[in-house]
Amino acid sequence: MERNKVNVLLTSVGGSTGVFLSKHLKKYSNLKIIGVDMSELVAPKLWMDKFYTVPAAGDKEYFEKLDIIIEKEKIDVIIPITSYDMNAFCAEEAQDGKYKEKMLIMNEETHKLLHNKKSCYQYFEEIGIKTPQIISEVIKFPVILKATEDSGSKNTFIINNLKEYEYYKAKSQDTILVEYLEGTEYTVDCLFDKTGNCLGYNVRERRKMNGGGAVVSTNREVNGVDDIIKKLESTKRIKGPVNFQFKIDKTGELCVFDFNTRFASGGLPVTVESGFDIPYMLLQLILDEKVEKWKRDSKSIGLTMIRYFEEVYVHDR
Repeated sequence: MERNKVNVLLTSVGGSTGVFLSKHLKKYSNLKIIGVDMSELVAPKLWMDKFYTVPAAGDKEYFEKLDIIIEKEKIDVIIPITSYDMNAFCAEEAQDGKYKEKMLIMNEETHKLLHNKKSCYQYFEEIGIKTPQIISEVIKFPVILKATEDSGSKNTFIINNLKEYEYYKAKSQDTILVEYLEGTEYTVDCLFDKTGNCLGYNVRERRKMNGGGAVVSTNREVNGVDDIIKKLESTKRIKGPVNFQFKIDKTGELCVFDFNTRFASGGLPVTVESGFDIPYMLLQLILDEKVEKWKRDSKSIGLTMIRYFEEVYVHDR
């Protein structure tokens, strides 16, 4: 990026992904990092160049406040972080496209298709990507009950008997029931360009999770991922940073059980540490700069991230 400072707006900076992205991008001297969040009490405001509080992404005044910040700070790049942000921005872009040159996200139709687990599973089956079987009637346990649209795994439950099923089903709305898959969970971090081509991917084992995000994650080599990537590329619909989770089923096939139209909420740091700097490459794509494809060095296999909490202190009077 051979230019003056690039003003980057990060949304929802209070979560773990926002904390990582704000710290990571702050390392680049050619970037000015501006963050927003609906809470005043977020750690990144201590090290970012500017911070603003805004309404929730679904609030009708959210974009009114955001437009003021974008104009005031002369924002060049916008990076939505959470699924809630993606929902709001995709819907807004479908209406007037005023942020089109400042961000790289999928159109609303594709985002909705892939964000909804039921329609995502059906679409993936159509393009040859294996997914868990959707169950219409419980015949045997365990099974998985999950919200059709959600972020993380807070509304995903392993159901072991009829009593549990009736309890969680009564508590949840708009859910699907799918087959239970045993085995190791893997996440694949990807970046797709504006034409739907994948610029690289990193496979990692989710060894320990907290709130749906990996807190211990290790780079692995798994055969078959390249085939999934090629099928995603063939759609020409996938844009920007995405991630998906899979397990290897009893037949030895890769079975994709989750797909997210955003950065991964847990193990993204180990992917960046491996040399696949998805956040910075995303900035380059948005600014129409040349971006080279990334391929992982075999030396990074086994590289492990162990995430931990760190305290900061502010006066709140």
